[in-house]
Amino acid sequence: MIKQRKEISNNNPGFPPFESISKWAENYELYEDFLKAVFGTLLSEEHFKPMVEPIDFRKHIAVLKSIEKDELFYTLTSIRHTVMLVWSPLI
Repeated sequence: MIKQRKEISNNNPGFPPFESISKWAENYELYEDFLKAVFGTLLSEEHFKPMVEPIDFRKHIAVLKSIEKDELFYTLTSIRHTVMLVWSPLI
């Protein structure tokens, strides 16, 4: 059902109105807070994706660039230069 919901919503699950959650809780004999937690978890799927970790830190490369966009100011001070080890069964 989660996959079907992702496909229907174009991978933007949103959060249902509280009125709908209340009706579902009553119809399916569930707690409203439980349903809110389930839909909240669906909103944060990116937090559960595996992270790729660099294995060999080399140095910091100074960048010192700034940009203003949509009334926000972004600054990039440096980049971490690392070596990524990629495993391949063909090597």
